This record gives sequence, C-alpha cells and structure tokens, in this order.
Amino acid sequence: MTAQILSILVLLGFGIPVVLSDLRTKQVSNALSIGFFLASVTVVVFGLLTSEIDIATPFISGAITLAVFLVLYLIGRGSLGEADVKLAPGFGLLLGTISLAAIVNWLLLTFLAAGAYAVVALILKKVGPKDFFAFAPFMFLAAITVFAVSI
Repeated sequence: MTAQILSILVLLGFGIPVVLSDLRTKQVSNALSIGFFLASVTVVVFGLLTSEIDIATPFISGAITLAVFLVLYLIGRGSLGEADVKLAPGFGLLLGTISLAAIVNWLLLTFLAAGAYAVVALILKKVGPKDFFAFAPFMFLAAITVFAVSI
C-alpha cells in the first residue's frame, strides 16, 4: 500500500508540471520525462525492498506500455509525441505496483478519454482533423483514476 501511495505522490508531483507544460507548449522537457521515469523506478525499488510488490509485474508493465506507445508512435507518423512515448514506461512501472490489469485499464481510459475529447473538439470546431492536442493530460488523468479505483 505504501508503494501505491508513493506512486500517487509521484503522479501528482510530476503530473502537474508535465500537464501544464504539454497544455501550454505541446511539449514535455526531457528533464521532466526522465525525472518521472527515475521517480517511478525509485517507487518500484522501494516496493521491492519492502516486499509490497513482486519483481516482475512493474517491469513487465513498463515494457508493455513502452512497446504499445512506441508502436503507435512509429505507425502514427507523428500523431503521438515523443514525450508521450518517454512517459509511458514510468506509468507502466507505477501502475505495475497494482497489477497488469491496471495497465489495460489505464490504456483504455487514456485512449477513450483522448478520443472523446478529439470528437467533441472536432464537432465544436476547436481543432481540425490534422491538428494535434496535448496527450499527456489524458495519460495522467487515467492513471490517477486507476489508482483511485484501486484503493
């Protein structure tokens, strides 16, 4: 449980500056992406040292999220940002402190929320079909939701 609380603190601590940066500039600095990843690794190591989590799940989760986002980045030809790919393994590590099912829920929530936003923004003509929007806010919102439901 302590690892999950630390995960939420990391999400909030990095989520706010990442989301604000992505909303303002549609970019997230490498310092924030790397800091988020290293903080996520620290939480997992803490969970392992305190025997709160098993060794495999967070690392499998991190690998799955990296693979999913990397494939989408490569086939999407720029429709998904590099920062989103860099943030994905950190989410995988943190959500892996819950379960592998948490990753599936997070992926579904992230893409459903972003998709719903895109449809509404298109209908309201806030964006055009070729426009980009900040994706990291949906990643963080979905992660907080998954943690809130799991506690």
